[in-house]
Amino acid sequence: MNISKTKANTMMRVGAALIDIFIFIILNMLLSSLVISPIIAFLPDYQTNYTVYSNKLVESKMYVENDDGSIIYILNDYSRDDLSTYDQIIVDNYSKYSATDEIVAFQNSKGEEGSGFVKENDSYVPGTDDEKLQVFYNNAFNDVSSFLLQNDQELATCFGKLNFYSQISNFTSVISAALIVYLLFPFVFKNGQTLGKKFLKLYVVDADKDDRALSKGRLLLRQSSFIVVEIVLSQFTYYIPLVISLIVMLVSKNKVALHDLIARTVVLDDQSKESDSQEIDKRIKVTPPLNDVDKIVKSSEIIEEIPSNQNMKDEGGNQ
Repeated sequence: MNISKTKANTMMRVGAALIDIFIFIILNMLLSSLVISPIIAFLPDYQTNYTVYSNKLVESKMYVENDDGSIIYILNDYSRDDLSTYDQIIVDNYSKYSATDEIVAFQNSKGEEGSGFVKENDSYVPGTDDEKLQVFYNNAFNDVSSFLLQNDQELATCFGKLNFYSQISNFTSVISAALIVYLLFPFVFKNGQTLGKKFLKLYVVDADKDDRALSKGRLLLRQSSFIVVEIVLSQFTYYIPLVISLIVMLVSKNKVALHDLIARTVVLDDQSKESDSQEIDKRIKVTPPLNDVDKIVKSSEIIEEIPSNQNMKDEGGNQ
């Protein structure tokens, strides 16, 4: 196989990858919101920890519970008329743990530049910039939340478990979407094609064979390598394997990525194969049908060189 002629163009491979990534992201979101998260939410341990955690948030008064059971952050409905209430909530949460230093630091922070407070008669009062004031109380509430997580063991335990379940949900949806887009589709379509490759007419072949055949084992190795190395491992290593794979594809002779090197495969372009066939067809001269021979002969200049029957008889008579 002349790989140099039919290997996939770099831009075509990138284009196919972008199509697959778009499908992967949409599928990941749908699986996470409609399948994985609802399943995890039904787990008894999750429900127990969520109940304790939400009660702790409501107890802090930084959150309120709606009639439908949802928990709402009170600063989502920020009001200038409630500034004194916000102050009291902050002080009360620190006071539960006798955190006088934190209370003093909170009061002193009103004198910092950009807080939204102005000094009047040796004290700080709210200024006219409500945007700055809202940012100030958001930051103050965040400080209180961090303080409570450090000092309330039950709250910290529930938060840790809920965060763990959230990570499990995200990881499961990512793996599920990856298996569908990058493993199921290549086995359903011919020649290891994902939806992106199929759309752009790219296909995968065994680099060691001079044909389009790709064994199921080689395809499984290729797609599994991509999922494990360039998707899963990238989640924990700042996407370094994925970046390396892209660089290898750009600089390598046959435009192969890491998973291609592992599985000994090459991505080829169906369009280049078609263009080669068309070029060959142009060079082939097709013989006309036999019933057109008379027309061809009559239209040829050669007919002028052939003597007529009468001339031949005359010449014969003279002989």
